[in-house]
Amino acid sequence: MKARGAVYAEAQVWERPGWFAPKGVVPKYDYSFHCPSWFDQAQAEQKAARECFAMIDYSMLGKLMIEGRDAESFAQRVCTNDMAMPVGRLAYSLLLNERGGVESDVTVARHGNDAYMVMSSISDTRRDRDHLKRHSNRAKTCTCATSHPLTVCSRLPGPKRVICSLR
Repeated sequence: MKARGAVYAEAQVWERPGWFAPKGVVPKYDYSFHCPSWFDQAQAEQKAARECFAMIDYSMLGKLMIEGRDAESFAQRVCTNDMAMPVGRLAYSLLLNERGGVESDVTVARHGNDAYMVMSSISDTRRDRDHLKRHSNRAKTCTCATSHPLTVCSRLPGPKRVICSLR
């Protein structure tokens, strides 16, 4: 990826590309209180992800599985976003406590009719697991799945031929 202009950054002890520098652009972070020099590249990548294709690496996130009878109703109760989504979809959400306060921000993927993967900052995984376990019942299990070596999300609103070219 470095040969294609990847400019690396550290995120939760993982080194990963933060953005890609096109030819003629210095592949370097400049930290500023103003618009950074790499803003246009990051914005172009975001637009391409929204309109064409994106593959996002979630490996550096902590992962928890919520599984069992009534997993959907449980996810609906503790998350702010609508968790009644089709299998294979994901959504950004907040985890709430009983007072409606924010406990964490998470990405939730629906793995099956009774299974969800909750992904959050690796530094918050234990706290998120404890929060979910405190608010669940025996109909559900909440297990840590952080050891899954690779978790990748792809988004493909555009032509499907892009996926075929990656094989």
